[in-house]
Amino acid sequence: MSADEELYFADPFQDGKFANPWGVEAKPTPLNLAKWKAQKNPFAQEKKQQALIGVAPNPLGVFEGLPPGMKVLWLGHASFLIEIEGLSILLDPVFGDIPLTSRKVAAPISPQDIPEVDVLLLSHGHFDHLDVSSLKAIGSKFGEQSLSLVPSGLAPLIPDTCGEVLEFSWWQSIEVKGLRFTLVPAQHWHGRGPGDLQKCLWGGWVIEGSERRIFFSGDSGYCKGFSLIGKIFSHFDLALLPLGSFEPTWMMGNQHMNPSQALDVFEELNADHFIGLHWGAFDLSDEPMDYGIRLLDRLVAERGFDASRFHKLTPGGSLAFDGDEIISTYTCEDMLRDRLQIPGTIFEGASEREMQLVSETLHPLTVAKGETIFSQDDKGDSLLYLLNGRVQVERSGTILAEVGPGGIVGEMAPFIQELRSANVQALEDSDVLLLHHHELQSLRKLDSAIAWRLERILIGSLTHRMRSMIEQIKEEISSADEDSEISPTPSFMSRLKSLLVSSPAAEDNARLDVSEALFQSGLFGNEDDLVMKAVGKFLRQENYRSGTYLCRQGETGEDIYFIAEGTVEVQVSLGSTEGPLKVAQTGPGEALGLMNLIDRQGCSADCVTISDVTTFNLDRSSWFKLYDQNDLVGSVMRLAIIRGLCKLLSSSSKYVVSKQNKHA
Repeated sequence: MSADEELYFADPFQDGKFANPWGVEAKPTPLNLAKWKAQKNPFAQEKKQQALIGVAPNPLGVFEGLPPGMKVLWLGHASFLIEIEGLSILLDPVFGDIPLTSRKVAAPISPQDIPEVDVLLLSHGHFDHLDVSSLKAIGSKFGEQSLSLVPSGLAPLIPDTCGEVLEFSWWQSIEVKGLRFTLVPAQHWHGRGPGDLQKCLWGGWVIEGSERRIFFSGDSGYCKGFSLIGKIFSHFDLALLPLGSFEPTWMMGNQHMNPSQALDVFEELNADHFIGLHWGAFDLSDEPMDYGIRLLDRLVAERGFDASRFHKLTPGGSLAFDGDEIISTYTCEDMLRDRLQIPGTIFEGASEREMQLVSETLHPLTVAKGETIFSQDDKGDSLLYLLNGRVQVERSGTILAEVGPGGIVGEMAPFIQELRSANVQALEDSDVLLLHHHELQSLRKLDSAIAWRLERILIGSLTHRMRSMIEQIKEEISSADEDSEISPTPSFMSRLKSLLVSSPAAEDNARLDVSEALFQSGLFGNEDDLVMKAVGKFLRQENYRSGTYLCRQGETGEDIYFIAEGTVEVQVSLGSTEGPLKVAQTGPGEALGLMNLIDRQGCSADCVTISDVTTFNLDRSSWFKLYDQNDLVGSVMRLAIIRGLCKLLSSSSKYVVSKQNKHA
């Protein structure tokens, strides 16, 4: 054994506190924390996009239906429920918010849902791994029958309801009903407040059965201890290793490994299979919450690993070992399939009037076998409805979906942006109905589930179209000479009108005569009072004086404003122009907002009131809640948002460079 390896057997308790005996200080210094908070986050723009994280449906039902032997259910972040040789083990359970940080993705189950817990394992005392409220809930249900195994010093933090608690130092182990549990070294630190810094130990766990062996890392920076663990235990069937909270690496590196280092550890442990942890629940560092899992595909390919050994579970996903067969349920790819919104029969239950409107909107087209309909380089703005034949959706060599008669596919632009590739190809000669982007007006007549299915995809297309239009304007301005002037160009406008429709005039949206200003605004067609009261729960009323900026350049600009009274002007700056362009005026019955879609393109967008204005505002969190509603309320609101986006896009894109001399 080398001198470096001997350090991992040294006593971690030194001078009245715990430490990493190999001399690495994992805790960030106050100076580093201040430097981190002061510097610009390089992922700031990317983090404005909602992370692609979904929760598996019916997680416990699926888990319990898997074969016995060894199976693992990921509960998000570092929480797992493991069943091995008849013993139920719960790891680092956290089911809700933690101090100073809210949970961004809900836990797939609650403590009350768990059928049985024989052993509770904790890796260390940080709040995102040791949550007292979660432990109380577990203890109240299983306290007397469960055994808690924790690193040295943590026992006083465990609620009394959790029954017997045993503390361990590194390399100490215990056998429970035929399974052996061993606490192993990790490079980390402890602290829950100013009074207990380094007062408790930290570590990973090795779980050994008669046939299977699991490694659980907890939190750790990369260190030589992992190769030592690999030598001592020789082989692991499964390694649970971190994929999150690693940026910036200059500050996080000593306490949290990055995905590339996680693959190094995977090799050093001589592990067969991999599940990532420490992502998908809490925003604790610079990178987006799903950044590590998105990097995994590329890193695995670059290093020549067999991709089938890496199981990219989403919260609530499971992995089971049944002899030589490995069963993986609800992975990230499964979640993406759900996000594609591909129903089996989109017109099921449609009325005769709805089908008439559908037939007016869609156009027949035949695609040949092998033809690529959309590819990663396309804008992907159209939708296809399969009448007969079959097409497939593919991402990075993985088939996300195969779509047959009655299916819908298309609008790849949002997926190209997030996933870097999304391709649609005909598997056989197919007859399809084509929906062009400019046919939004007909869709507005559909007040049904059909409209809802289409809206989710069309909103993504509007944002994509806005980006491309702005880029075209910026390019034309940058190439103009000093004598060029900004003016509407008919040819450009004709192209634009072929893509978009204008927002309907307010007088076309007659309202029910009800007292509240929201219901009088003309935004929502002829919905009844019950629907409108439900709509009102999502909105907050605001009053603004003339000359007030609703949103300005540099702000996040993520709210949507539904105008009940007054007039708002939209101004867009395009870099080299003198002063802002006054590109739109909106009034009662119209919507505007989402200025961040322009700001992130390097332009600026301001919304300023030019009279006293009353609005009903939809903020970002309410928007995401609304986006997940498959009902009339959600449909009505989203259609109003589409009208606002169309208004903004068609107006802000009509000014381009006219290369005519001012003095001609």
